Amino acid sequence: RRVHGDLTLTFKSVSAVMDASSFAILPLVYFANQVDFKIGDRLLILRTVYCMVTLAIVAVLLYIRRRIASEPDGPMIRVPLTDSEKLFLSDERKADTHDELCQRDYDLKQWNELFKGTLLPAGISLAIHFYWGPTIPLVIQAVTVPMRIAKAELVRVFLQGEVIKRPFPVAPGMLDALKEKLNLDTAATKKKKDSKKRK
Repeated sequence: RRVHGDLTLTFKSVSAVMDASSFAILPLVYFANQVDFKIGDRLLILRTVYCMVTLAIVAVLLYIRRRIASEPDGPMIRVPLTDSEKLFLSDERKADTHDELCQRDYDLKQWNELFKGTLLPAGISLAIHFYWGPTIPLVIQAVTVPMRIAKAELVRVFLQGEVIKRPFPVAPGMLDALKEKLNLDTAATKKKKDSKKRK
């Protein structure tokens, strides 16, 4: 049972941080290794497709940015502060764990994170490709980024018309899952010690 529980927790931890785009990486790497992009115009076609996909994503994100800016302020939202945000708090707010933003400002903040999180990997992939020549980063980014963007909350709200409560849910990472496991193990150990003392 102990081993089964550990395996179940490990699987849940991996599943929490891996979506369909993550599972698509291995087949994409295999496909990229099977294609000789030095033949004919294959490399030019790959670069063109990659640039078109990136520009299309940027256009979609800029449209969503425009939609957000045209929205009213909306209700106030209590947003948990991240560890990096806490570092820049003033002395008067050192004890704060949350921030309050109107819905439009919250959406703009989420958009900035999504935009930077999209352009940065795109720029890194291009730099790696042009400096060292590998094509695998372009293939992976051209497929996985649209899949990830399609699942983003802002895209689902402003393009698909879904109603998602703010603040958006944050998927737990593997470190969070491991921390939870350690807390559970500590609680179980303490419970066993308490039961032994009672006996």
